[in-house]
Amino acid sequence: MFSRSHEERLRRLARNLEKLAEKDRERIKADEEFLALRQAAAAELHQLLADFVAEVNALVSEVKLDLSPVRWVAGSLNYNEPNIFQINVSGRVIQVSFQVTDKLRERVEIRTDYTLVGSVRWFNQELLEREEVREDRLYYCVGRTDRGWRFVDARSQKMGVFGADYLAGLLEQLVG
Repeated sequence: MFSRSHEERLRRLARNLEKLAEKDRERIKADEEFLALRQAAAAELHQLLADFVAEVNALVSEVKLDLSPVRWVAGSLNYNEPNIFQINVSGRVIQVSFQVTDKLRERVEIRTDYTLVGSVRWFNQELLEREEVREDRLYYCVGRTDRGWRFVDARSQKMGVFGADYLAGLLEQLVG
């Protein structure tokens, strides 16, 4: 009824459709992994801040650093609005704000892929009186060699690891 070439064509089409279904499954799996990665990155950032606050608080007796929110519930990353964490000590504030990127991976602002983007702002009353709030950019990088939270210094444009040493430097600026 059908010619041999027509049957072969349909078989090829069927094989390609099967491959398409597999590609779709792989894409969905990769998307789900990225969504989980974003949730884990938010939790990692909060834990980094909580550890820093606990470390400093263990060394001081009269003033204490406060972290807000105190706890981060797994899966509570807000996809529609910025997420904000804040460290406060006697009116000296380090504020970390971040949000998801439009695409699962972006490479618009820096030369490595990232999936979360935001900023780190720090200020005290003296800076506010001068109408000055200092700010660095913040990224959750997903490149092969630089996976993790990174900041870009607003003045030098150099990238560094967002961690306890960086936070200590900001706090030193606020209390020094």
